[in-house]
Amino acid sequence: MTKEEFIKTGLCEQYVLGLTTPEESEFVEEMLQTYPDLKGDCRGLENCMEKYARAHAIPPPPTLKKSVLSKIDEIEAREKAARNNYSIPKWAAISAAASLIGLLFFSFFIWEGKSNAENEMAILSTEFKQFQKDCEQVQNEKMIYASQNSFLKDPNTTHIHLRGENNTLAIAYWNENKDKAYLKLENLPAPPAGKTYQMWADIDNKMVDMGVIKFDDEKMISIPHMANAASLNITLEEEGGSDHPDVSQLKVSGVI
Repeated sequence: MTKEEFIKTGLCEQYVLGLTTPEESEFVEEMLQTYPDLKGDCRGLENCMEKYARAHAIPPPPTLKKSVLSKIDEIEAREKAARNNYSIPKWAAISAAASLIGLLFFSFFIWEGKSNAENEMAILSTEFKQFQKDCEQVQNEKMIYASQNSFLKDPNTTHIHLRGENNTLAIAYWNENKDKAYLKLENLPAPPAGKTYQMWADIDNKMVDMGVIKFDDEKMISIPHMANAASLNITLEEEGGSDHPDVSQLKVSGVI
């Protein structure tokens, strides 16, 4: 099993929570030995759980101490009265007091736990599910970045600079062999309200629609690869896009 497949099983989270079977625990430990960098992830999960437990610890009510001391006073009073009739071994009185104190603490925690356990478990379950989703999202993003990085390093990937006025720039990463392409909006400003960017390929002197661009100046945007395209162009159009490019609103253009 690969490291990525192991992460998707969720066994690491269950292992930290102590929910794995002996066989599953043994398997997790073998994977940690095989992939040492997973130990950092497990430690991170363990720290998160520890912080959560501390943050949600339930302090005993201030009346508990008073109640316990009152019960001890009652025991001492009964012991004193009993001495008038017969002697009670000191160890028996201490044992009785200790048992009563233990019973009081146990009763308190049972009562407190009964009233809060279901809510706490529901909250913890919800947060844990969200944590799993976040982990999956991070893993998916890592896979996307790895794929894009491999694409950029491919010797058949060419960089096409689309330039416009005021040094505006967008870069298209074009790969004929893979029939695949990406776009990076380097310093193209966000479109005004009610407007959108649209991309066009010049094929046989005709502007072919490549679709509306979902503006994102941080990530690479997947765009369709157009065979036999002579140039790539981006115009500013009405929101929703247009059937024909508004050449007066041509923002950047580059020759392939």
